[in-house]
Amino acid sequence: MRTLNTLLALFLLSNFTQAQTIYKRSLSGVKKVKIETATSVKVIEGPTDELIVQVYANCTECKTLPEEDYRYNLSNIEEQEEIKGLKPFYPGEVDNTGVGLHVEKEGGTLVVKDLKSFFQRKPLLVKLPKDIAVSIDSGIRGSVIIDQRSSELDITTDDGNIILNSTTGPITCVSVSGEINLTLDKVNQESPIAITNWGGKTILNLPPTIKADFYLYSYAKDIFTDFELVSKPLKTKGQNSKFKVVSQSNGGGVNITVYSTSGNIFIKRKSQQNH
Repeated sequence: MRTLNTLLALFLLSNFTQAQTIYKRSLSGVKKVKIETATSVKVIEGPTDELIVQVYANCTECKTLPEEDYRYNLSNIEEQEEIKGLKPFYPGEVDNTGVGLHVEKEGGTLVVKDLKSFFQRKPLLVKLPKDIAVSIDSGIRGSVIIDQRSSELDITTDDGNIILNSTTGPITCVSVSGEINLTLDKVNQESPIAITNWGGKTILNLPPTIKADFYLYSYAKDIFTDFELVSKPLKTKGQNSKFKVVSQSNGGGVNITVYSTSGNIFIKRKSQQNH
C-alpha cells in the first residue's frame, strides 16, 4: 500500500511540475535574450515569436548530476503538503514568473535570471526565433547546447561544455574546463568566431571550402588539423607571442581565433567524424 501511495504521489508531482515549469514571454521590442543560470541550457528555434522556457529532463548532451542526486527535488514528496499556500523566497531577486525565474526587459535586452540552484533545477529547454541574439552564462556546472541559429552568440561556462551546431552568427565562447565543440555548415564572412578555453579541448568542424584567417594558441597542448593551412609569419617571437600559429584556409577570410591553455585544438573538415 505504501508503494502504491508513493507511485501515486510521484505521478501527481510529475504532472504538477510539468504544469508549473513552462514560461512564455512576448519578444516585442527585444533584440537579445540574456540568460543567467546554474544549470544546462539547450536553445532551439521556437514555433512562435516569443520566448518559451521549459524543463528539459531528457537532455543527453547536458552535464547533470546522477539521477539519484535529484533527491533535493523529487524525494521530498512528503513536504508537498507543507509547501501548499507558501511561495519560495530567493535572495536578490523576486520570482515574477512562477517558475523560479526573474525576467526583466532592459532596453532591447530581455534578461532571464534563474533563481534556483543547480541542485534544484533540471536542464532548461529555451525556444526562440533564430534571429534573436543570445547571451548565456551557465554557471559552474551547466552546459550550453545551441542548434541552428543565425544570430550573435555569447556563451560562458565553467565546468560545462559548449556545443554549437549549424550557427552562422558572430560567436564568442569562453569555458574554464569544459569542451567546446562547434559544427558549422557554413560561415558568414561578416561574423568572426572567438574561442577561449582554459582547460578543455576545442573542436571545430568546419566546411572544407571555408575562407578564414586562423589565429591559434595552445600553451600546453597541440593543434591538429586536416585542412591545408598556409602559415603566415608571426609578428612577435618566443614564448610571449600571443598566437603560436597564424594561418589561412582557401585564401583567407573571416577571423577565427582560438586561445587554449591546457587543451588540444582540433580543426577538422566537417565530413570527418567528431573526435
